[in-house]
Amino acid sequence: MKSPFEKIDGAFEPFYDETITIQSQDGSSGTFLACCFTDGTSDPLTDDMMETDREDMTFVFMKGDWAFVRKLQRGAMIQRMANNKKYSVSEAKLDNALGWVVTAREVS
Repeated sequence: MKSPFEKIDGAFEPFYDETITIQSQDGSSGTFLACCFTDGTSDPLTDDMMETDREDMTFVFMKGDWAFVRKLQRGAMIQRMANNKKYSVSEAKLDNALGWVVTAREVS
């Protein structure tokens, strides 16, 4: 009997529906499809600081793009083509369920 769990990566492609560009710290760049999740606005670092409307984002990438994404470091720039907002990478890490996930903060 054929396993229903073979070659299912294509089933998730419709979720990677937003085009983004990435400029890494080493000068390499690329255009990718990603799942983009808004994590809300950033909290102030201390109680003395003003509230902010700077957006935090999580970007999830397709398996074929992981070789590029895994090399991203803090400070790489991501631009969403849908709204032209730019984000600075905070972290790129491997998630057991989602694969390589990048968290970033909006740059004003």
